[in-house]
Amino acid sequence: VADNGTLTMSESDFTNCVIDANPYLSVNGCDFFNCTIRSNRNTSEALIYSSSLFDCTISGNSSALSTIQNSTVWRSTVAGNWGDEAGAGLESSFYDCTISSNRSPQRAAVGRSYYNPQTSIVISGCLIEGNLQVGDGAIACIAENAELADCRILNNISEGGSTLYYCNVQRCLIAGNRALRCGGAYGGLLSACTVVYNTASNGVGGAEACSAFHSI
Repeated sequence: VADNGTLTMSESDFTNCVIDANPYLSVNGCDFFNCTIRSNRNTSEALIYSSSLFDCTISGNSSALSTIQNSTVWRSTVAGNWGDEAGAGLESSFYDCTISSNRSPQRAAVGRSYYNPQTSIVISGCLIEGNLQVGDGAIACIAENAELADCRILNNISEGGSTLYYCNVQRCLIAGNRALRCGGAYGGLLSACTVVYNTASNGVGGAEACSAFHSI
């Protein structure tokens, strides 16, 4: 699917499709199976909203809010996207995904919206690597109310905050991350985690203000 104007997709299922280089793409309430969604833009809202994605590749997109919002993603690659509030996902859950090289001035990878502070986010079995949160005063690569389990969180950079901010983290490897305030985890809970080789330019490299159990 390619269009030189506005492409709106709603309440439909798509299988084995390519959605490519649309100047304005808006997706709402769709299910995607083995699809590629790349190099699209949305200048006013999230690119993909209230949808489900299975075995997809979502790459090189840009959005005024987030690439994915209020959605669930399984066994997919979300890479190289830009979002003004979250590079990869906002108020979304990810299972067995690769989330890499996404950028944002707020949350490089995933988070919840300021307007929905009680939103629950689940990230399970994922590789979260090489994401970049840019700018002063921003929060983290992964922020607030996220439940992470069995993930590898590697080599992310937070120029204005921390790698993890008030998350509940279980059985995760947090390694090689760099941040302004806290290279590992700030706030929240660490359970059976390994937090090593993280650095912070104006804070602690490991964990700060956390409750930690059976962790290194």
